Amino acid sequence: MKILIATLILISPVMTTAQSASESNKPDEKPMRDTRFIAVHRGGPLSLEDHRLLVSWAADCAERMLLLFEAESNDRRPREAIEVARAWVKGEVPTGAAQKAAYAAHAAAREAKTPVAQSAARTTGQAVATAHFADHCLVASNYALETIKISGQSAEDEYAWQTSKIPESVRILVTSGFERRFPKSIPDK
Repeated sequence: MKILIATLILISPVMTTAQSASESNKPDEKPMRDTRFIAVHRGGPLSLEDHRLLVSWAADCAERMLLLFEAESNDRRPREAIEVARAWVKGEVPTGAAQKAAYAAHAAAREAKTPVAQSAARTTGQAVATAHFADHCLVASNYALETIKISGQSAEDEYAWQTSKIPESVRILVTSGFERRFPKSIPDK
């Protein structure tokens, strides 16, 4: 029995407590990360090629929010975060540079004057943070949907656009990960 349990734990693609904190029975319990998003160099299954695809897709999602941010602010940090994300994808900057750009984008969000600008800046911060940990791409996608909602635009259209742009090799990973982590964010079909 112990061998069977150990085997199930090792082959399980997602930890059993990967539910969102809001679905947990314990309000202070933090969700565990989806292990499928752990990079190979950290002992996970995510290849560098797929990690780069996730960063690129997250940057695409976030870049669409820049116009909403820039309509209200001249702060360049969110745009620079997208530039750093794209440079990371090309192997031009280390992960540490992406982390610094994420912190800067989140600082811009804290300084933004409106909920739309705050959410748009957070989208860019999460997109570039995907270089550090790949599951941030899901958070970037979710923030983009939230930004669209609070700006009065169609979340359904944004969700359709986002899902149409997911690279094929990571499509199941992203869609299943998003459904697990943000089930209430998926617009009605």
